[in-house]
Amino acid sequence: MTVADIVAQVRILAAAYPRTPVPAETVAVYAVALADVEAGALVDAVARHVRTSPFFPTIAEIRTAVAEAAAAVPDPEAILAEVRAAIAERGYNRPPRDGDLSPVALAVIDVVGWQTLCNSDNPEADRAHVLRVAGTLRRRCIEAVNLSSSGLAPAVPCPPLAGRMPAARRFVSPRVARLGVGLSDLLDDLRPKDLP
Repeated sequence: MTVADIVAQVRILAAAYPRTPVPAETVAVYAVALADVEAGALVDAVARHVRTSPFFPTIAEIRTAVAEAAAAVPDPEAILAEVRAAIAERGYNRPPRDGDLSPVALAVIDVVGWQTLCNSDNPEADRAHVLRVAGTLRRRCIEAVNLSSSGLAPAVPCPPLAGRMPAARRFVSPRVARLGVGLSDLLDDLRPKDLP
């Protein structure tokens, strides 16, 4: 992703949130921190943020939105619905196998236990437990995708789901040359016309 692409997205954010001052230093930090993100993924994350949030996004919020889209892990409520449907359809004696349910639902069942879910007399406690486990798995997957893209972690998309889930869609630009550029170098590259 080029500095100009990132500056264009920061301009959109500055226009969408006119009460938030965006000095040149802020633009430079955003450009360095988002240099490894694919242009299309950044455009989608910025557009989604503008539609859903009343506040100017932090770099972490943008990166998390990009990672959420790349990881493609379902919402915990969707996982709960999938687990409940499997219990109703299959019953105690026929636990699901790989391919029967989504990788995340299978991982949740592995953690909670098929027989535990099928024999429970407390559906509200099961609901809370499944949602908590699904939310934790989802957060870990998104964090793994986010960290692996920035070179801070190995490129394993979802360690808790290793072997169950296909690799996350790539959101890291193949060209990460700008990532090594220091803040002062980037500030020198930015001219007043590039700033919002």
